[in-house]
Amino acid sequence: MPANETIRVHIPLTVRKRGGRPRILPPKDIDTSDPPPGQDPRVLRAIGRTWAWRQRMKRG
Repeated sequence: MPANETIRVHIPLTVRKRGGRPRILPPKDIDTSDPPPGQDPRVLRAIGRTWAWRQRMKRG
């Protein structure tokens, strides 16, 4: 795929371990008192699984 057709998506998240499990944290400048309407926990879980898969790929 040529470079001019490449789409990059940047999601500013921080992954921290809490209680031995990775936890996805939003950027500090976003107010998280109320979750946005329509936030799907399945999507968040999929992002977490993707992060774990990437870490396993890095380790070989």
